[in-house]
Amino acid sequence: MTATVSAPTGFEPLDPAIREQYDRDGFVVIPNALPEEDRAYFEDAVDRIYGEEEAAGELRPDRSIHVMGWMHKDPRFVELLTWPQTFPYIWGTMGWNIYTHHNHIDVNPRRTSRPSGTGTRTATGRTPTSTWTCVRCS
Repeated sequence: MTATVSAPTGFEPLDPAIREQYDRDGFVVIPNALPEEDRAYFEDAVDRIYGEEEAAGELRPDRSIHVMGWMHKDPRFVELLTWPQTFPYIWGTMGWNIYTHHNHIDVNPRRTSRPSGTGTRTATGRTPTSTWTCVRCS
């Protein structure tokens, strides 16, 4: 009898070290999750939505946007829900019952200075029922 190894399906259990990191930190960095061509596409799509919001006079005073129900605004956004490089991590941490229920897109333009009265910016904790993809995080 010859043993065969099948190709990964994306539904394999997470490596225990990755699971431990996620449980400890609340996130896992996935290098090169989006190939450059796709990253550029999604960044352009977000920029287009930002431009639409700006043209409609919908920017907040700090020039940020918070757009609810944005998945329909580009035919490729739905691909991010099951992106092959990230979906195994989502499935591995959240389980099999995954759906989009509440989605929004936020763009917060980079500030050149910190508002007065604010200290060091920190982010802690996690939302175990939410998963997101950051197209441009810097």
